[in-house]
Amino acid sequence: MIDFEQQWAVALKKGKQRTSKQTLVPLSIQKKQLEEEMSYYKDKLKKVCHLKNPKLTEETVKTLIKLRARQVGIQTQEMQAVGTPLTKFHLKRLASAYADDCAKILKAVEILSK
Repeated sequence: MIDFEQQWAVALKKGKQRTSKQTLVPLSIQKKQLEEEMSYYKDKLKKVCHLKNPKLTEETVKTLIKLRARQVGIQTQEMQAVGTPLTKFHLKRLASAYADDCAKILKAVEILSK
């Protein structure tokens, strides 16, 4: 039992060290970088679909979906920064928009791969 507690304490301490070393990037800069990444991967997806390379297409789609998830995270941070409470309604709306966008990405891949 003591061994587990010691391991947990060490892991907690390492986690605090990692977070203290990270510099906080302002939301506006995160948003701008994310938009640039999204634009890059959207263009890359178009090119990869025309090459008919399923592995590259899958990797690019996964990256775009992860970027879209990051975008939702930034949106929630912006809402909190402004003082907007994250109600079930807001979270449901963000989740719905995320799901719709992911479906659009998959539909675009289907159309571009033809």
